Amino acid sequence: MKRLITIEGKTAILNTETDTCIWKDRRGLDMWHTAGTDLYVHTTRGGRKIFYEYRWNFYQGVPNIILPVSENEAKNFLQRKYSEMTEEEQEEIEKIFPGIFTETA
Repeated sequence: MKRLITIEGKTAILNTETDTCIWKDRRGLDMWHTAGTDLYVHTTRGGRKIFYEYRWNFYQGVPNIILPVSENEAKNFLQRKYSEMTEEEQEEIEKIFPGIFTETA
């Protein structure tokens, strides 16, 4: 899926086929995995990172959408998904957001 956006007067094309997927929600045919949210990052030609959610579903007549989010919103999203992640997924996410899952309290 693609979406054209304008940020601060500059155009970017968000594309789930070519951008980096940071988190992919589980998909399945049971009633628990018929909708979800994936998290992507798009890197512009100028090096800026644009994070976005891809909200998908298997429901007839309900569109899938791309929703740009801030870096903080992306981090909060990933922290909420922490309990669902494998250790390998956590390690990959730590490469993008070092220390995101480190306890600091």
